[in-house]
Amino acid sequence: MRLLCLFIVFWSGAIVAADDWQLRGRVVDEAGRPVAGATVDHQWRANGTQKRADGTPLDLSNDEDVQTLWGKVGQMEPFDGATTTADGSFELQVRARRHTFMAMDRARQRGGLAVIREGEEAKPVLIRLVPLVKIHGTLELAESGKKPVFTIVRFLVPEEASRPLDNFSIAQCGSLKSRFEVLLPPGKYLLEALGAPEGGDFADHTITPNPEITVNGDRREQDLGRLRLAKPTPTFRQEQMAKADVDGSWGDYKKRYGQTPPEWHVFDARRVKKETQPGDFRGKWLLVYFWGLSCPHCLGEDLPRLAKFYEAHAAQRDQFEILAFCTDCDHDLKSIVELDKALAPIIKHVWSGNHLPFPVLLDPTFTTMRRYGLHAYGTLLLIDPNGKLMEGDEKTLAERLKR
Repeated sequence: MRLLCLFIVFWSGAIVAADDWQLRGRVVDEAGRPVAGATVDHQWRANGTQKRADGTPLDLSNDEDVQTLWGKVGQMEPFDGATTTADGSFELQVRARRHTFMAMDRARQRGGLAVIREGEEAKPVLIRLVPLVKIHGTLELAESGKKPVFTIVRFLVPEEASRPLDNFSIAQCGSLKSRFEVLLPPGKYLLEALGAPEGGDFADHTITPNPEITVNGDRREQDLGRLRLAKPTPTFRQEQMAKADVDGSWGDYKKRYGQTPPEWHVFDARRVKKETQPGDFRGKWLLVYFWGLSCPHCLGEDLPRLAKFYEAHAAQRDQFEILAFCTDCDHDLKSIVELDKALAPIIKHVWSGNHLPFPVLLDPTFTTMRRYGLHAYGTLLLIDPNGKLMEGDEKTLAERLKR
């Protein structure tokens, strides 16, 4: 059941928040009367609570408890949530990059959505409840017609351009029976689905592209029929990773501590020459951050944090440098101009209209990641003034600069 536990972790939507915030508002019925005992949350699961009948928490390392959790298809429960008082009011502490919410009454018969627009986080929100619609269907593997051993389906509200890093998922349902059932208010949603065939890898089969679903309010039940999951075409990055695993060319940067790091493969650069190599910074401390466009944590938290560090230590700029190394090998980027175009929504809505203050390098070929043995975006490396790779991050650098 380890695979099922991986699904639990992956689909929890837990991203470390840079700036939590508080949502305030009221929940009312169709006539505008307050609804007491309703629950408001940014994410709902259609698998009930993670508790046994006696109220004790399920042990998700136990096969029987895993079976219990994924067997409760169609039971809507919030992940955390806030409950409304007698006048329908509520307060909910929210993670960053969460601005879509769903409220349901205690009986799970009525519900409503709220999407918080940019700049309106401090305004109280009003959520009006209407009859919920039961959405259900089944899933199968396109190649064989067989049922996956495990499936999970998510419903997302349409993305808002002003929030390019937001998580728009509102409800999810996991199943060991290749079926799903959720309750949703009328509206438009995107559907995502993952399936694991017998002996297959995690998230081995998906629906591509994600279909748009219109939930009609004129009926209480909507059957989406049988949805087919297929194994997606591997991305360039996945192909190169598989190749590196076979030929043994994948390294591990941690084993290079105390050594001179490998050379970079640079397609284009800003604020430094594209021929730049690690040895060109001898005599200075060097922080190198490897990131990609598909990494929300990189764009929303790590790069802004490094930009603040860079500005805060402006007086010591002669002793160190930071390089933002974009190794986005899932995108066909050939220049910094193309990278800036892809980053435009991030620059406008996340970075307050500013470009990164330190040099940016681009390698969309996977070469640098393979040479260094980088296993994920968001890796930060520290090189000392002697040109040797060492363990540490910007906190380590701050201590060295103090000395």
